[in-house]
Amino acid sequence: MSFVENNLANFCFLIKAEAVKRFSSDAGQIIENLVFQNERARETLRDSAPVHDWLAVAVEGFGRKNLNPAKNLFAVGDAGAFIDPFTGSGMLMALESAEILARIIGESSAAEQIAERYAVEHAQKFQRRLFVCSILRRAAFSPMFAGLFINALSFGRLPRKMLAQATRPTFSG
Repeated sequence: MSFVENNLANFCFLIKAEAVKRFSSDAGQIIENLVFQNERARETLRDSAPVHDWLAVAVEGFGRKNLNPAKNLFAVGDAGAFIDPFTGSGMLMALESAEILARIIGESSAAEQIAERYAVEHAQKFQRRLFVCSILRRAAFSPMFAGLFINALSFGRLPRKMLAQATRPTFSG
């Protein structure tokens, strides 16, 4: 859950397609019967109500994609690397990857050189974040690990700050 503005929050969770089908894609039933199995989620969302319609995205896979799928075609944002939505940093990665590519294009006009530099710089910028998220995703689908992880995050600001730093860039200045 990521707070946005006006005391509103985005709530994101991962769920297998079979579970969505089992509850006829009814978000209310999914929340009540699956998400609320998690005591922390149930307590946190107890008095919440949707402000907008639920949005769902089918994800074919997480992590890095082909950054140069065809000559003179470069992938940015989710097309270049899909980070788990629970991080709340997908748009940030989209902007950062576009910035990297724009800078490289401004410095070079050779498509092959652009593709090589973009692949290297993209990996340097995002590899660690994507790796941390892959570990978290695996833990999320293991009830024991998910419970341990959620409990660890409830110990105070430090564990949450460490997680945020592992899934977002650090800015100095």
